[in-house]
Amino acid sequence: MAQDKYEAPPPAPSGSAGTATSFEGAAPTASPPESQSGETLLVIAYMLVWIAVLAFVAAAWRRTRGLEGRLDTLERALEKTRAAEVPSTKRSASEPP
Repeated sequence: MAQDKYEAPPPAPSGSAGTATSFEGAAPTASPPESQSGETLLVIAYMLVWIAVLAFVAAAWRRTRGLEGRLDTLERALEKTRAAEVPSTKRSASEPP
């Protein structure tokens, strides 16, 4: 886990003549607080995935219902057309060829 406090830089080597070669950083500042916890983000991600799955299933169900309606219409039209056809002139099996 990350440390909450920064460590001070190591002291300058003893051989330096006190010139401006060493750097002393500004006082450490506290890191900004997290805006969301990891658990909250995980729950939100799961919710978004489930919403996407449910939307996909709903769209597929709606499309299937539309296709079933079109298929029923075509089947009724086909039955209507078959009922209106002239009976076939096939010979029965008892008639000689």
